[in-house]
Amino acid sequence: SILSIALAAFTGVTHRDRFAEASEEMGDLDDALAHTEPGHRLIGLIFDSGSATIRAPIFLHAHECYQARVGGLTCFSFVEFPKSPVQYRPGAEPPPFPPRFEWEPHRYDHHIWGDAFDYWLIRHPAHSTPPRVFNAPSPSGAATPELVVQTDRWSLFAVPIQ
Repeated sequence: SILSIALAAFTGVTHRDRFAEASEEMGDLDDALAHTEPGHRLIGLIFDSGSATIRAPIFLHAHECYQARVGGLTCFSFVEFPKSPVQYRPGAEPPPFPPRFEWEPHRYDHHIWGDAFDYWLIRHPAHSTPPRVFNAPSPSGAATPELVVQTDRWSLFAVPIQ
């Protein structure tokens, strides 16, 4: 019927618009990931997980794009759940994190977890500087990660090249 066709067209246009708005909100994630190399370890610290377009924390796991597009280990991921059907290879797993860590990036302690990663991808509110997360030396006393690239919503830090 004409009513069904109109409803389908309206729904299609609405979805197209919302996807475009959410993509705009994602920001320059691809630009940040372009500065990474495959085979490394990246932690996502998502200080701005919400969306003005979608009522869900749609950016909470955006750092997983590193694993999917570049290739390497990312944290936090669903593999870390105790009942996950996918498991890390023994010796390749990330360090353990407290429950709900992905929801509370301010709990990141560089003195505890600093040596476990090569990259730190931080999502922060638009038009702002990233929160300070390197407030203590790493467990080994390694150099503080350096800012590689900062876009409007993303900041990528990396272990300094020796």
